[in-house]
Amino acid sequence: MNGGNLIKLVTANLGCTQKELAKQLGVSGAQISKWKSGEYISEEMEALLVSLSGIGKRDPDIVVWTGGNEQADQWDTLVRFLASLSLEFNDTGYYIEPLTLVEDDFLCWKVLQTLLEAGIEIPQAFPAALAIDYAKYSQKGTQLPIEFTMHPIVQVIFDSFKALIHLYGFYSAYISEIIENWDLNLMDTEACNIEPCLLDLAFSKSARQSLLLPDFNDFKHKTLNEYRQWLELVKKTAFEHNVPLRAELLNLIYDNHENIGYAAKEENTGANRYRLHPDVYMNEMLQNQRAILKLMPAICEKLGIDPGQFDDAEMLLSEAAEMTDVQ
Repeated sequence: MNGGNLIKLVTANLGCTQKELAKQLGVSGAQISKWKSGEYISEEMEALLVSLSGIGKRDPDIVVWTGGNEQADQWDTLVRFLASLSLEFNDTGYYIEPLTLVEDDFLCWKVLQTLLEAGIEIPQAFPAALAIDYAKYSQKGTQLPIEFTMHPIVQVIFDSFKALIHLYGFYSAYISEIIENWDLNLMDTEACNIEPCLLDLAFSKSARQSLLLPDFNDFKHKTLNEYRQWLELVKKTAFEHNVPLRAELLNLIYDNHENIGYAAKEENTGANRYRLHPDVYMNEMLQNQRAILKLMPAICEKLGIDPGQFDDAEMLLSEAAEMTDVQ
């Protein structure tokens, strides 16, 4: 929880200064400043500050970003509604947890944080065009108002959710089992960010630089660089532990989200059963070579052959001769 925004809401709700708040809490003014800067706040103190802020169970960031409790609820409802609509486009066959298991306001927080990083200015008054009867329009066959569907913020969020479905499907198909392999200890590295930050990557694939998103290019550059580092770490760790990959993980960055979703769908339906990633073939070749090297001394001894008499040149000539005989 953001201590800075929480303190800001507390002082605003109580109508007091930081110095007065410090006196009321029995702490120093310096301690209040440290909390605002991100220093750890105990659970007991955090609970007290939340109660003094008047935000209930809402995230303080969302309340500050949107302009108040009512607006925070409206944005959260909008995000949940768009998430449920986007799931109709899930053709990967995988369970899209971030869009399905929306039990708190984390998805709303992540959406707003992503938009802010891309430079959007969140209106402090909830847009009237977005204040629709969500229950009514959740029913199948009900057409949404054109003012709603064409609203630029709705389009940006909805497109990112559809892209997220494809990326999360790919993650579920090819990456999650590697990340969750406790022998690799990847959960203790930056690779643990791959799953929770997929919305950032989805947004970087579905949106573009515009007047609405003036900082988008910087956001995209940062996101792609982070994912490149995280995925290369996964590949390196998997290689070091002889864990074969069933797909090129960097496709998550370089390919478009439609192709990524199609790859996930193929894996889910079993279409990839006989089409493995080259790493699998290489692993099989290495295993076969190791087996041959272990057996070679015994074979040579059985045949009365000195293994040292064969050099690379002779081996190549022998192989070439055999190929000629076959032809």
